[in-house]
Amino acid sequence: MTIAHLESKWYDNRVLLIILFFLLPPLGLYAMVKHKTAAWKKILYIIPAGFSTLFILLGIYLFQIRDNYKSGLDNYNKKDYIQAHNDFILVKPDDANYKDAISKITEIKPIVDSIHKATESTQNLNNKIESNNNNVAIEDDSQAKNEIKASQKTGFVSSKFSDFTFTSYLTLLIIIGCLLYSLVNNLSKRRKNNPYWTLIIGNISFMIFTSTVPDDFEIYTKILFFLSVICICWFAWIKMDENQENKDRSFIQSGKDSITNIVNSGKNNINKNINQTKDNIRNKAIESAGGGLLGDIAGSTVDVLTARVDTSINKASNKVDSKISSFFSFLGESGEYIDSNRSYINMLRFLLLASMLFLIFYI
Repeated sequence: MTIAHLESKWYDNRVLLIILFFLLPPLGLYAMVKHKTAAWKKILYIIPAGFSTLFILLGIYLFQIRDNYKSGLDNYNKKDYIQAHNDFILVKPDDANYKDAISKITEIKPIVDSIHKATESTQNLNNKIESNNNNVAIEDDSQAKNEIKASQKTGFVSSKFSDFTFTSYLTLLIIIGCLLYSLVNNLSKRRKNNPYWTLIIGNISFMIFTSTVPDDFEIYTKILFFLSVICICWFAWIKMDENQENKDRSFIQSGKDSITNIVNSGKNNINKNINQTKDNIRNKAIESAGGGLLGDIAGSTVDVLTARVDTSINKASNKVDSKISSFFSFLGESGEYIDSNRSYINMLRFLLLASMLFLIFYI
């Protein structure tokens, strides 16, 4: 086991494979080809990763062959001077139309500058008007805000909760329920436990909640959803390995049970035959001695002699048990296998659900 651990490569890390699938599919594709696993698992990974790689390469190719001069000329004819200016700037010096692009830049630069100045002036004016309106609104609402603050007897009750609807409270309770269930549904305790429904229901509830309140949760929703997908895919990956490992262990256990039954059956037959032989010898000795006191002495003598035989048989039986135990160790583990990575997934699930509650109460 130690040798195998030392010889393991970076592409043997299953967690890294899952991360590369989402962040860097081309490298993930290479890693899965080198990764030692079942063929169907490779196919399940390589097909979507291959399509992702194809789209990335296609996007890079299309970007490289884009004719910036032609795009700039089209935008120039459409009088979209800002975009035309940006396109002409990207024309390379070795392009046949480079001089014409420079000429067009010189021509439209004053127009672009005037557009930028007009846009900036308009934005400044809008900001000034908005600032004045906000100042008026703040003065008008100051008394109302003071009344609201006076009515807040605890830090928990805030103006945020006054915007909650029935749906808001319902989805909030569902998320709390998912969090509490994740505490008792420890993934590393039982192989049947899984994070699927708590994460799916939790994310759906959080999305519904964000649609009922005025706060902007979009970026947080996307991050939590992305991490939840990684968590679910990670668990599904180790679950497949667990099922295969437990199937192998079940086969090994059935083999061990068969061997144990055969050995025990052989021991019982041997002990039965030995006991019958001992009884026959004892009876013959008593009969030959003529019974009585001499018969008792003869029987006791036979018992002493056969006791040595019993000791030898027990030693032989213990040696057989030791050999069988060594053979069973060679065959490998046969108990239920639970992947150690379950504890990390369990922690990630808890943090995701707890983050939803944190965002609801404090963002």
